Amino acid sequence: MAILGILLALITTYFFGEYGFAIIICIAFGLVISMYFKQKKLFADAQKIKIKLGIEDVHTIKHQLNEEERAGVRQTQIRQEQVEAEENFDYELSIEKELEQYEKHHNDLLNKRPHRSDQYK
Repeated sequence: MAILGILLALITTYFFGEYGFAIIICIAFGLVISMYFKQKKLFADAQKIKIKLGIEDVHTIKHQLNEEERAGVRQTQIRQEQVEAEENFDYELSIEKELEQYEKHHNDLLNKRPHRSDQYK
């Protein structure tokens, strides 16, 4: 198959010159898109067959969760987000304190340093 593709590329380049390479790229793009849609359709068909046969996998289990379990999962996610937000807030406060300390130290150093105008008096 690879040899056939190479021969097709050479023949196309020979007949179409500079445009042959662009034509080959367009054909390859079309083939990739075609394979993508075929794969998508096959996956959907396989899911339908699994549902009819009663085969459970990750996708079908997610659909079978009842409302209470979904609410529990959502509450757990909300709690995790709140904990992460609190941790981020604490981290931001510590950074702010460090910046304030740096600014205070820097200002102290600037205030102690003599001005240039004081040197010539």
